[in-house]
Amino acid sequence: MKKDERNYNIITFGKRVDNLLISLENNVIGTFLRTAPEYIFNGATIFLHCRSLIWGKATISSDYYYDEMEIWSDKIYPHRFKIKDIRLTTEPLSLVGSGYNDKFREKHGAGWAYKFIFAPKPLPNEIAIKIEYDLDSRFNCEYEEFKKRILEASRSGKALNPKKNGIKI
Repeated sequence: MKKDERNYNIITFGKRVDNLLISLENNVIGTFLRTAPEYIFNGATIFLHCRSLIWGKATISSDYYYDEMEIWSDKIYPHRFKIKDIRLTTEPLSLVGSGYNDKFREKHGAGWAYKFIFAPKPLPNEIAIKIEYDLDSRFNCEYEEFKKRILEASRSGKALNPKKNGIKI
């Protein structure tokens, strides 16, 4: 992937809602993966993945930088990028439903999540554009409403099974 090409990535926070919120409040994402600068560029679109759902997107607004200052509560993620244009939803998108899983498996095999979610490699454009399109109609809230909703979902476990627990996907 070249810096001048459209670039989409999924940044996962696992189950760490606190780390997602810290990133949003500080307009920065970080990773422990040294390879991040090879795949994430200024201007890239990132999808914000937490508790098995995509809760929003943002744009990378800086070149890669290395910083060991403690920001997140669990560990230092020194490979960092600034973010802007953050858009959030209280109606998160599941990659398991809506045919995404099938599209990924068809092109990249059963282990696709390890290639794209748990590593900073860019998403294939045809899948990323569909995710972006499906998310665009869901953006519906400001940060405080989002924070309240994701914390509620985290405490109740609803974010782990959105269909069963009445979260629209």
